[in-house]
Amino acid sequence: MSLSLPSWMLALIGAVPFFLLGTILFSRFSIPGSFRKKTAPVEPPSPSKKSFLIVWRENRKRRKTIEAVGEVFPQALEIAIQALKAGQTVAQTLEYLSQEAAPPLRDEFALVCREMAWGTDAEEALGRLAQRVPQPDIARFQESYRLSRQTGANLTHLLQTLLEGMEERNRLSRRMESMTAQARLSGLLMGSLPIFLIVILFLMDPLLMAPLFTTFLGWGILAVAALLETIGFIWIRGLMMAEV
Repeated sequence: MSLSLPSWMLALIGAVPFFLLGTILFSRFSIPGSFRKKTAPVEPPSPSKKSFLIVWRENRKRRKTIEAVGEVFPQALEIAIQALKAGQTVAQTLEYLSQEAAPPLRDEFALVCREMAWGTDAEEALGRLAQRVPQPDIARFQESYRLSRQTGANLTHLLQTLLEGMEERNRLSRRMESMTAQARLSGLLMGSLPIFLIVILFLMDPLLMAPLFTTFLGWGILAVAALLETIGFIWIRGLMMAEV
């Protein structure tokens, strides 16, 4: 069973699915997300009358905020260590971070200071910060303070050890990203090659490629090809994954 369609329409039908597939795969798998700091999954908002687009935008904005906090946290931790070495108390250090830390972390520390001004304990305020911003490093920061308070351990030393671990992890992440850049580019080009090949062959001989877009068998072949392309992208990305 075949359908009779103009050649320009066949070209459009054939190019659009592969263009969409390539766009999705490029945006999802071309960047090595495995080298980024892991963050807890963003909890979905409670059911409401908000549209799916609004909910998606809110989740995306919150996820970006969490990632931004994780990126500037090492600098803030270094500021906190220097402040503690200068003899400032934890409350004074948090107040200093609320003024000197880079946004959006500055706003989070400002909220911690307001909670402490209202009578909330510093440990509880930092625990709420760790809940609002589910970054592992912030959770370790709060755990270091709790451990120092309960056991009398040197908070400055604990934070210095935490900072050194974060710097080493970031150094390894940057090194691995640079080492796998060529492999990622090669994978992207190899994944895009079938799409460009189909387009070129169709432009060269539309009648030869027409059954691929006008018959049920051709549609099945395209579906299988798209599935294999997706599996290939996921598999190649899995080979380059490394836990840091």
